[in-house]
Amino acid sequence: MNGTRHDSEQSKILVQDIFGAAQELKYPIQAVMQHSSQILSKYQNRDFEYISFNEFKEIMGSVEAIHKQMARCYESVHKLTELGQSRAYDRTVHCQPNRVIKHVLQKQKNKFLIQGIRMDLKLQQDLPEIIMREEDFEQVSESLLNNAIQAMPAGGHLAVRTKFAETMGMVHVNVIDEGVGISRENLKRIFDPRFTTKQRSSSKKAGSGLSIVQSLVNAHHGEIRIVSSLRKGTTVDLRIPSAVGKTGKRSRLIKVED
Repeated sequence: MNGTRHDSEQSKILVQDIFGAAQELKYPIQAVMQHSSQILSKYQNRDFEYISFNEFKEIMGSVEAIHKQMARCYESVHKLTELGQSRAYDRTVHCQPNRVIKHVLQKQKNKFLIQGIRMDLKLQQDLPEIIMREEDFEQVSESLLNNAIQAMPAGGHLAVRTKFAETMGMVHVNVIDEGVGISRENLKRIFDPRFTTKQRSSSKKAGSGLSIVQSLVNAHHGEIRIVSSLRKGTTVDLRIPSAVGKTGKRSRLIKVED
């Protein structure tokens, strides 16, 4: 019976990943088709000996746009490949969450400035390492922060917190935004890879999606909980097993300042 339940759960995760992949690849492929169709319809019967400089610039602009969208497709496929490789739960593979979070925030620094987002960072000192590959946790953190940024087009307050719950042996990572929020009806469907409330244009880079985030967290025996209200914002509570377990005894500490 346990084997059947495990196979059913693995099948469910696989279906989620397939839909997530389709969702991630759909938009850049649509953009490629649009740009290539425009080029073909306008220039396929033209004599290129007599093409103007402005027309050449237009063609090169479309080629550049196609290149960017194909790069997005490659990145999505690459992330899914890494996700497949990280399915196995390995207690010997650890990373320091505070360090990864600060690295991801540094990469997003320009977005915060441009969008008028005020950052409030409170990371617990001497936070233990978590049982997760650094690449996986970076992907999870990036996706959650991208969602928060996209939820605050007019700017606002974004808080990131970390703490260690010693009695449970879990590291908590909270991402709290003052964005548009999610309705109660939509909140029930946010982990469904077929569901999205975002109207993505071809120029927007899609995140890895909450369905893939959930798959990664579940694969590492963690939890993700989301509380949200329309026009009030969203709070994400990520819980990942610590490398020190429930005892609270740390064999190795890495101090990260606020």
